[in-house]
Amino acid sequence: MMIRRMATDVIKETYRRMDRVEYIKQDNFNTVGYEVGYLVFVINERYRRMIDKYNTTMTMQGALYQMEHVMFLQDVEMNYWELEHLMNMLHEVERKYKIETSILSTYHEMNSKEVQEEKARIAKEKKAAKMKGKGVGSDPLGSNYPGQNRPRKKKKQFVLSDYIKNRLNPTTTQKTRWWWPIEYGWEIDYWW
Repeated sequence: MMIRRMATDVIKETYRRMDRVEYIKQDNFNTVGYEVGYLVFVINERYRRMIDKYNTTMTMQGALYQMEHVMFLQDVEMNYWELEHLMNMLHEVERKYKIETSILSTYHEMNSKEVQEEKARIAKEKKAAKMKGKGVGSDPLGSNYPGQNRPRKKKKQFVLSDYIKNRLNPTTTQKTRWWWPIEYGWEIDYWW
């Protein structure tokens, strides 16, 4: 009983923290930095998975059948094509927000005075938005969120014949592998 209570407390605290972060996410949702950061995170994660699969095939090469080895390497190739697609989507973010970047563009590093002026300008904008009720960093509506407890599901009775049928004839289908024609049109909504 005590462990259950502790688990419930941890879950509720997690929901509270997620609610606090939600406002920050909403403030930065449709910005270049958010979309580029999200894409880079996804790229890093896919690359890590690809390297893990490759290392698995190389370390277990003697223990795998030839066909298993080929299947692992096919997954690595599939991950490569997904990575290439995601890398090309970074250019779509530039196009979406009309950002011009090139190797020849100069980088302007702000000095401390410019940094302070920029911080003051941002603080002034946040204060003005708060006064308007736009809800920068706070909940403007004072929403009362519903409780986190859901009603319990009724437990189904165990039926051996159904269990055996599902065990012998699995209902899960194999994942489709998309060898898609690469059409670039970046929208973050499609990646949620």
